[in-house]
Amino acid sequence: RALVDAANSASNIASLLGVMLVAGVKSFDAKLAAAALQESLVASVHVMRSTEANETISHTASRCAESLATVLQATARGDADVVSTSGLAGHCAEILAMVVSDVRAECAHAATGACLLTTTLFRSSAAAGRAKDGAFDHVGASLLESLSSLWELRSTGNAQQINRAPSMAIVIAAMRNVLAYDMSAKAAACEWGLIESFIATTRAAVQMASTGNGAFKTAPTATDVYMVSTAMKAKRNDVLAAALEFGTTADGTELPSSMVLSSLTCMRHLMYTPIDNSEDVMQFDEIVNDIRESAIDADIMSLFRITWPYAKFDQAVMYELLSLVTNFVAEHVNAKRMLTVTTPSDDGDKPTSFALQVMDYAFDVKHVPGSATLELCLKALSSLASVEGPARYWLIRSVFVDETAMTLSHALMKLRAIGSDTNDAKDVSTKSRWMKTIAASTRALGNVASFTEGQRVVLRTNGAGTHILELCLETVAAAGGDDDVATRREVFLLMHNLAFHADAKAHFAANASVLDCLTYAVADTDIRCAASACATLFALVHHGQRVVAALREHGRDRALRAASKSRTHHHGASESAYFTHWSRALRGLLVILASSENAERWDGL
Repeated sequence: RALVDAANSASNIASLLGVMLVAGVKSFDAKLAAAALQESLVASVHVMRSTEANETISHTASRCAESLATVLQATARGDADVVSTSGLAGHCAEILAMVVSDVRAECAHAATGACLLTTTLFRSSAAAGRAKDGAFDHVGASLLESLSSLWELRSTGNAQQINRAPSMAIVIAAMRNVLAYDMSAKAAACEWGLIESFIATTRAAVQMASTGNGAFKTAPTATDVYMVSTAMKAKRNDVLAAALEFGTTADGTELPSSMVLSSLTCMRHLMYTPIDNSEDVMQFDEIVNDIRESAIDADIMSLFRITWPYAKFDQAVMYELLSLVTNFVAEHVNAKRMLTVTTPSDDGDKPTSFALQVMDYAFDVKHVPGSATLELCLKALSSLASVEGPARYWLIRSVFVDETAMTLSHALMKLRAIGSDTNDAKDVSTKSRWMKTIAASTRALGNVASFTEGQRVVLRTNGAGTHILELCLETVAAAGGDDDVATRREVFLLMHNLAFHADAKAHFAANASVLDCLTYAVADTDIRCAASACATLFALVHHGQRVVAALREHGRDRALRAASKSRTHHHGASESAYFTHWSRALRGLLVILASSENAERWDGL
């Protein structure tokens, strides 16, 4: 009885804390609250192991885990948590293992809280590392095994089993985060053949949604479900979560769209390599590449082709599919090649490659301003240029560069039509969305310009009759606001990449406005923009006497000297490398401008 009373008290307090945080109340000690919730959660887990466990204890564990997740989300500063989360991953794994073992049916209620807390703990590599500290080895693999069982219960179980499992949205959110940020989970997924299971599940779901004649049933799509959920629950920004949460039939069976979304999002997170992972980077890359090879062996390319017409029918599925394609081809030569291989069409049309289908969708379909699917198309296709191989040369022989320049030109034209002095909320929102398209187009061109032949193709393109450097100038002018710094970074990086081509000096030297733009960007408040602009000028003066002469004119050299005195230190460790790059390039540039000696002397700067 004492255990039940204590559990009820802890449960009520946990619920109250959750409500207070959601309501925005912050007049309590978050560290103290989190510590108390952890203590109650650990005590509940200990009781759940014993024969004294009951539904009250299970509810307490769930509410404590849910409220702890809420506290961590509300008080986290980026990847940093206000309290220690050491060992919490192990407790979540233990709860989920008990739930799926069928030994303690009364423990099932705790699964929801454990999944929600797992999602929060594995929101990044750093956060996952802290949560696993002090837990048992391969805790990520244990979590994945239990979450896979819960997914199976939701997908193929009877009514009683479905009721035991948390909602599909909750299970998939936890599963994808664990797959993204835990090495043991990735390794286990590869060993267990999970990628083959995901591919088979997606095939079956698409087949279920098909009428057999190339069309699809009029059952609600994931986007339809999202729109309904938006009307039911005010504003929801997470399309995937809403589609999975409400994507069931009247009897609780998952819709085909929910099954497709679940598999695609798990596969794309499985093929994701964390940039900030604290574990061995080479091991992470090796495991992810093994997963890509397994996907190729399981004929993932045919899955892409089968799912493609269904994705055109459902924008939520299209987003997940293109995200998967982007991660699949990242830094993997064979995956890139597979994307460009021409195969016979199922509908009798002429043979085509999947990359060409993506390109047609990117440039032949009318996209809304700031389209996320257009951005993913450009990212996936431009990544073909990142590694030497047949895919790279397929890309530069295609219309990709010209069409991307046209897309950039069109977005800039739409931005001009709105005007720069408008304060209308709708116009400001539209401008912000068009700026995303501009950033995506510029980034794609910058990726292609990362090697010599790509630089040549980009330099020769004329989007809507406008040279690429003119488009760069217009982009810099349009992206002058503080909110547009990401776009400025992309355009200066594009000019930086172009500057290394042998023909670039003539193009830059012939355009005084571009040299002025780069000169004054050396003093940009954003160190990344300044570093790219400075490195661009330094590359241009190497064997570039016309550029050197131009920089000595019209006060440009004075502006560069003034810039060297305007920034004497960097702000934050993340900017240290950019500041070093900026200062070395500017120092070498000023020495060359002040000297008549050959620029070869400064090659090592």
